[in-house]
Amino acid sequence: MSLDPKNLPYDLLVHALFENAVLHAQNFSQRAEDELPLSKEVHYQLAAQIGEYAVAIMIFYFRSAGKTDLQQQVLQKHEDFIKANCGTTDPQAQQDFLQAWRDEIRRKVMWLSVGNNVGSLRHNTFAQNILSDSGFKTAGCRESQLDPLIEQFVNDLRESMVHFGVST
Repeated sequence: MSLDPKNLPYDLLVHALFENAVLHAQNFSQRAEDELPLSKEVHYQLAAQIGEYAVAIMIFYFRSAGKTDLQQQVLQKHEDFIKANCGTTDPQAQQDFLQAWRDEIRRKVMWLSVGNNVGSLRHNTFAQNILSDSGFKTAGCRESQLDPLIEQFVNDLRESMVHFGVST
């Protein structure tokens, strides 16, 4: 008997949604590595940015579904991960790093909101907004190279939010 992800206990759902964002960023990163001639530095930079976009897009789905409590728990999980993996044990440096991450997530949410309606995310402009974001550092990759990868990333993320019962 399999457990329907829409009926997961709350703490397991929070953890699954946290891992969901990480998984989709890793999948994008692997596709980019397989399809584009990128240096390791550029590859890591794209992966980090896509991970942030995954969180920002998930915020739209949480808000659309009226699940702000779930959003807060998933964001807390991401923040705990960021602090634990920021490369320092200095509490002030961790706070600074975390604040920079929060600011970037807010910026991405604001940018992604252009042309999107939280009430209707079926036909979103997330992929186009990511590609047109002046803050999205692509290190010389052409938009035409990234477009199919970004479209796949956004579609995969949307489908997983439906799978977990956060969106319809």
